[in-house]
Amino acid sequence: MQVKTIDKQIANCKKQITAIIEKDKELSKKVAYITSIKGVSTITAAIVIGETNGFALINNVKQLVSYVGYDVKEKQSGKQNR
Repeated sequence: MQVKTIDKQIANCKKQITAIIEKDKELSKKVAYITSIKGVSTITAAIVIGETNGFALINNVKQLVSYVGYDVKEKQSGKQNR
């Protein structure tokens, strides 16, 4: 029973987020651009935009890649395998 209630709350939050995005032209453009990437949902786009203050905190692609954690580099002590 609690799972159904939580699922309804999640659905309601998603509707509210979508409504807010649709009201703002600039935000809608950013979300549309980001969601054009395969596998990126509206909610994911909203989170990224929110956490980066609409990308105002990001100066270049390298910084964004690092921020989201896609610049994974293996670091080990000792000898490196190349």
